[in-house]
Amino acid sequence: MRKICRRCKKEKDLEEFYKHNKMKDGHLNICIECKLGDKNKYYYENQEKILEDGKIYIEKHKEQVNKTKKICYEKNKEQYLEHQKEYYKENKEEKKKKSREYYHSHREQEKKRIKEKRARGEYYFIDFNHRHKRRAQCNETDITPKWLKQLKKDSIYCPLCGKIMIETKVYHPDQKQLDHIIQLWEGGKHMMNNVRYACADCNNRRPKPTKY
Repeated sequence: MRKICRRCKKEKDLEEFYKHNKMKDGHLNICIECKLGDKNKYYYENQEKILEDGKIYIEKHKEQVNKTKKICYEKNKEQYLEHQKEYYKENKEEKKKKSREYYHSHREQEKKRIKEKRARGEYYFIDFNHRHKRRAQCNETDITPKWLKQLKKDSIYCPLCGKIMIETKVYHPDQKQLDHIIQLWEGGKHMMNNVRYACADCNNRRPKPTKY
């Protein structure tokens, strides 16, 4: 079936018209292209008003918006990750510049925020020498870079939950992360017999110390 558009007066297939139950043939008299053109014109004429209304709606319905975002992300995880990778490759230099500019312009604010969090006890370590102690423990090791790469390739399933792990640079709950069977803060060592790869979700759920 074909139909003539009332706006552009071109004969087109019914698939190029929006569906409408009140019309005889079940489709509108205006084609999709003309209808989208009207929407674009309205948007550019009232852009500021539309953006302000959108911000107000998001502030009033934060919980609903977050729920719909999570549901959409879970349904289209692979598409989102591919899009993020492509965007990062195309805009790698711009992202680095923005991160540097933000760091230099908000350096004092970030320091204050971190100090306040440490005072509240929100960080899982309070001792400022935490990183130095971890590095000292990791120096006494028999692990080589080649062995670690091979372990990363061989480890496919998470030893804690059993799901398939993914190698990604962007954070993902199924991402491969290096994990210690006996954690360093419990007295474990960075050795071959105490190292494995687990998914990010399980690794972040493991117990963490209040003090190191």
